[in-house]
Amino acid sequence: WPEATARAWTRGRRLLAELGGLLRRPGLAAAAAALSLAMLGLGAAALMVLARPLVPDFPYATAWGLLVVVLAAQIAPLSINGLGVQEALFTLCLTQAAGWTAEDAVAYGLLVRLLTILTSLPGLPVTLRLLRRSPAAG
Repeated sequence: WPEATARAWTRGRRLLAELGGLLRRPGLAAAAAALSLAMLGLGAAALMVLARPLVPDFPYATAWGLLVVVLAAQIAPLSINGLGVQEALFTLCLTQAAGWTAEDAVAYGLLVRLLTILTSLPGLPVTLRLLRRSPAAG
């Protein structure tokens, strides 16, 4: 427990130092912020496109808000990679705030999870190769 706390503290200090370095370079900070917003915008657009078969007039603003809520909740260390958290939040938000049926909301959450897994698969060979080379792995 004390070792884990010390490691977390060290990582936190290193992160703050990196952020401080980024803030001393305003052009780089602006580029990072713009790219982050672009990625969020693309994520919201993807959520909107995925919703079209279930709800043809799914608004972009709803997709954006849903993405922010789900991503924020996935940061909490409740499960591995937000598994279950994401699907539950999609179901809760879409049934309560957007008026979807529970079946459509669950199907949507599972579809988003499936597509996340499928789009991550191309990195699997690289990850396996890196794990084989790692001294800690063998």
